[in-house]
Amino acid sequence: MHILLVANYAPDRQQSMLRYEDLLARELPQRGHQVSEISPPSIFGRLAPADTTLGKWLGYVDKFLLFPPLLRLRARRVDVVHICDHSNSMYLPHSPRKPWVITCHDLLAVRSALGHFEGIVTSRTGKLLQSWILAGLKRSRHTICVSHKTHADWNAIIGTPAAVIHNPMNWHFAPTSQSAIRAVRQKHQMGDGEYVLSVGGDNWYKDRPALIRIFAAMRRLPQYGGLRLVLAGRPPAAELRALIASESLTDAVIEMHDCSNDDLMALYTGALALLFPSREEGFGWPILEAQACGCAVVTTAREPMREVSGDAAILIDAAQPEAAAEHIAQQLSQATQLRQRGFENLTRFDLDTILSRYIDYYNQVRESF
Repeated sequence: MHILLVANYAPDRQQSMLRYEDLLARELPQRGHQVSEISPPSIFGRLAPADTTLGKWLGYVDKFLLFPPLLRLRARRVDVVHICDHSNSMYLPHSPRKPWVITCHDLLAVRSALGHFEGIVTSRTGKLLQSWILAGLKRSRHTICVSHKTHADWNAIIGTPAAVIHNPMNWHFAPTSQSAIRAVRQKHQMGDGEYVLSVGGDNWYKDRPALIRIFAAMRRLPQYGGLRLVLAGRPPAAELRALIASESLTDAVIEMHDCSNDDLMALYTGALALLFPSREEGFGWPILEAQACGCAVVTTAREPMREVSGDAAILIDAAQPEAAAEHIAQQLSQATQLRQRGFENLTRFDLDTILSRYIDYYNQVRESF
């Protein structure tokens, strides 16, 4: 079977989406399938930084004007086209002549544009873009949702049939050596003290303000007075920096941007815990990455975090930082059992099993087309 994977526009730096496509591109050929990859070329977008208004609009030219004809041409020569990110649903043809599959990772931006989240404002152009994405998703005949939470949102908003196939582990995360941990500490001038780890971006649903308040509450406990926080991911916004300063945490927060997987693996292995207090997610890969490295996971008692973490996480109410900190301290006394349950939880996300489900799904949609 020849599968064309449609990847994201590289200048947008959507790391989780790029990792997802890279996973399929790496693993499907090892199971006897031919894979081609295509993504919007950066032509006009290279004329300005992607994080500027001009760069964003030039990127739209690359993605929405230049790319669709290239995609239609390449699609003629394959058996299945797989759009790896639902936000590219506008590429779905109105009358496809072969199977087109799309993965829906979450509907958070669509729901934001529809006003589902109090206090979250979407710009006028953002609403237009999400309306366009939603229209494309409604055309989809073959959809994969990465969690039951995403599937529930899909049913509530779109309602057409969709399969649930969990994300597998996206890299060979595992507990690393003490020498690797020492090396990453030295590289980032971390010293020898205990730290908790946060992995992710600055999106509203990551709830970094709650993260900072929980971390501050932990440091007020006698056993964690010297604790530090490693922020691995995009730099914090100005508002978050102001919150960090107001909590007198400037010297206790270490920022790491563009971490390699090897560095991230060492950070997970050496951390007291991963703090992952998201309000919403589509899946939550850092939960599995941490569990694979033997790192205790602290996350919110909400879906899909509970779905992904199984019974191997410390569940908190992120809106109650003092109570959360007390609960974390209590539960971390049983960290050995928690880590063991984390390793056991990973069996639900076995790469071979999940890739087999993808291949079965591709064959199913080809037979039904």
